[in-house]
Amino acid sequence: MKARILCLLAVVALVFSSCKKEPDVYPYITMSKTEYSFSCENPEPQVISFRCNVAWTVEIPSDCSWVSVDKTSGGSKGTDGYYKLNVSVQPNTGKSRSCTLTIRAAERTKKVNIVQSTLHLCSDPTIPDDMIFSTTLGRNSTNVAQGFDYDPDEDVIYITQKYGTWRNHIGWQKRETGSSTSVAASYMTLGCFSHGNNICIEKQSGGKKYVWAPNYSDRQDDGSYDKPKIVSRFLLQSSTSVMYNTSTTENYYFGQNVTWPAFDFENDMMAICNYNYFYVYRLSELMALPSKDITLDYSITYGGSSPVDTKITEYTGKPTVNAKDCRDVKPLYTVKFDYGTRGLHWQTYCIHDGWIYAILQADKKSAPDIIFDTYVECYKMDGTKNLYKIQQAYMQNRERLLQFDWTDTEYFYCEPEGIKVMGQTMLLLYTIRGAEGKHDIRRPVIFKLANPVAQN
Repeated sequence: MKARILCLLAVVALVFSSCKKEPDVYPYITMSKTEYSFSCENPEPQVISFRCNVAWTVEIPSDCSWVSVDKTSGGSKGTDGYYKLNVSVQPNTGKSRSCTLTIRAAERTKKVNIVQSTLHLCSDPTIPDDMIFSTTLGRNSTNVAQGFDYDPDEDVIYITQKYGTWRNHIGWQKRETGSSTSVAASYMTLGCFSHGNNICIEKQSGGKKYVWAPNYSDRQDDGSYDKPKIVSRFLLQSSTSVMYNTSTTENYYFGQNVTWPAFDFENDMMAICNYNYFYVYRLSELMALPSKDITLDYSITYGGSSPVDTKITEYTGKPTVNAKDCRDVKPLYTVKFDYGTRGLHWQTYCIHDGWIYAILQADKKSAPDIIFDTYVECYKMDGTKNLYKIQQAYMQNRERLLQFDWTDTEYFYCEPEGIKVMGQTMLLLYTIRGAEGKHDIRRPVIFKLANPVAQN
């Protein structure tokens, strides 16, 4: 009897043990990045990293033949499985394109966006007629153009040019194309400022126009001025001069090199750049600050021997400036960029509708080879998205530029000098320079292209 009871208990135990439920496995996929941007030419492979605790697969849409992965599935490693998926894309010779990959693990999915952008046609060197936006000259035809602005309401081009070593001109007139030869009758002269990069024109509803310019620059060994410490705002008035720092009354001090200021008036934004960071501010917040006397943290030299036709007394020291103190104002955005390690040379930038657009050229090239290597990099101000190394290969077509007064053998280089974005349009300024014996020919040409951000 006892043996029978023990046997019965054993059977019951066996039945219960066979019905015992295995612990549930809850599948998951985690990743910190879900969008990857590729350049159009010679795109480098990138790695998608993710964690998954069950078997997984990768699905590529049938219309994304330009995207490939090194594996399409993987097994489970139990908990905290860590995987790397290598993604490659083909060079892009057409418009911007995107593809969405799906990583699937049981009922869980993650979407990964693959983006490849171009500006115009990335590998197409042609220059169609509608790409040449302006060949308008500035104050003269011999000084290099350093920057520009454009008023679409009046169809007026503003060109800034170095005028000798220590001053620059802002010349403006109606936009022209073709072999325009008239120089700007309207101009303003700035002395002891900087090279003229990123001078911006502010147009008010009452008709007044203001210049925003980097100011309080330091005199260099060659007599030119660089490393400005202040951004100044003053009236634009033809046939007038602002000949040195103390002629300005509305000044903005940030406690560092401001180098190039940029503005997006429609969105109430102002930016400065110190080569390593872009700092974006609310413009109205800066303008509302009170003015007070501030002694600069940096010593500068201006005046003296370089302005040979003026009576500016040489000054070296830390000047006291009546300015708005912007040092304690927190930027809306701070964006780090490092062009040096990528073999690119910094030129200039602009801001528009939440994006920063920087124009660069190949750092390891010298004239005339720099004609081939111009890039635009686009940074989302909040850091969520970047488009980078968008090459401007159209400049390889020299024949299309022969209308600008010289032959192919007389052509020396074409250097990028300015960028402005207006909605879906991007304007790029280049200065074309004649060859040996014709270095006095300095032809500013502004090209119009599609805005790569508007395509994505």
